[in-house]
Amino acid sequence: MLQIVLGQDGDVIEGEVKKFNLSDGDKRYSKKLKNYVLDFVGFIIEKEKILAVFPKKFFNDSEVLKNKNSKEIEEDIKLLFEVISKYNRESQSKSIAYKYIGHEDNFESDYPFECFFKIYDYYKKYGIYKEEEVILLKDISSKISWKDTIQKSNAIVSNGNLIFLPLYSRKKSNRNVFISECMIFVINYTIRNFSYFIQLPPVHEKKYKIDFLANKHYILRQLYQYRSTIFKDHQKELVNSLINFFERYNKNAKGGAIHFKINYFEVIWESLVNKYLNDCFVEIDKENSKLIFDYKRKQHIKRFENKKFNIDKSKHRFYIRPDHYYNDGNTIYVFDSKYYKDITDLNYKQFSYTILLGNSEIGRNRKLYSALLLPGKSENGLHLELDLPYCQLNEGCNYIIEQFLDVKLLMKNYLNLKKVDKT
Repeated sequence: MLQIVLGQDGDVIEGEVKKFNLSDGDKRYSKKLKNYVLDFVGFIIEKEKILAVFPKKFFNDSEVLKNKNSKEIEEDIKLLFEVISKYNRESQSKSIAYKYIGHEDNFESDYPFECFFKIYDYYKKYGIYKEEEVILLKDISSKISWKDTIQKSNAIVSNGNLIFLPLYSRKKSNRNVFISECMIFVINYTIRNFSYFIQLPPVHEKKYKIDFLANKHYILRQLYQYRSTIFKDHQKELVNSLINFFERYNKNAKGGAIHFKINYFEVIWESLVNKYLNDCFVEIDKENSKLIFDYKRKQHIKRFENKKFNIDKSKHRFYIRPDHYYNDGNTIYVFDSKYYKDITDLNYKQFSYTILLGNSEIGRNRKLYSALLLPGKSENGLHLELDLPYCQLNEGCNYIIEQFLDVKLLMKNYLNLKKVDKT
């Protein structure tokens, strides 16, 4: 039976977690905890067990983590896998270069999941590869194709009978069969071996005459050869995905383990927050120092964006770039995503963004709200409230809100799941 071990980014490495093949980049030393802690989000998959490391504050506390039932665990694992996969696909669309699961060095995957998704997307759209390519034979060893015979043969009248010569029969292309079988193998093999992550229906499978993984080099030679004979873009893309899958399969697996992870989840956190703001943000409750959201009236309006402001005329040309900026004409919102477990010091970056924009021409005669957006279910409140004589003329520059957001809720919203549990 497969053993599932759960953890969270920033947790102390102890117990069953210690038994996994962790690289130096998977952990860091915490001076506060005086111990090594997990420093990634994602999965390490070994023969009979999986280590699933979730984002900071995904679970309320360690007791909740330990007492989850198998169905909840399965749902959470699938959710995390799909969030990382979606973020990577969106990132790839903005860049030609990529490394296995992603185009940035902070991604790592020893299994070519991204190739699988491209192949499965082709299957959903077009079905199994069945190009209408046949080989016409001038013989009658197979069933005669009368349509081809009538179109291509000479008609001869003999003793009052109309005879067509030569007779043509049809034979399926080896290319057609081979690509189809490769496609079915990749889909079913991945779904079968990673059912905890990928809950998709497999394709009807038949017995193969070849062991695809044991004969990778032969498979690749055939795929390269067939690729040169294909001209339709979507079919060529399918063959490229098959080639990439077999080239990358098991290429860099560490000690028999498969790693599927991101070392800097803050880049995903920023995307989760930005989508949630654009979908569900309503207003600021100034009296209680918090942001108001309404999931039921999702808007899908692109308002908040990562915006660059040039602030420097010197040779350095320094600039600032708030994570989430929105100007509606009367009010400007300057928010910053912070993937922190705890905040103990003044966030100087957000403070400088607030002061610079609030006291600029942009902030003139406009309300300003500044906030740090953090993972967790802690109480919202003020990060900073300036006291005299340090207060600014723009009232909004005098305080910064600390807004905590439910990590699981944002992950579900990112995937556009209809049912969102706010527990």
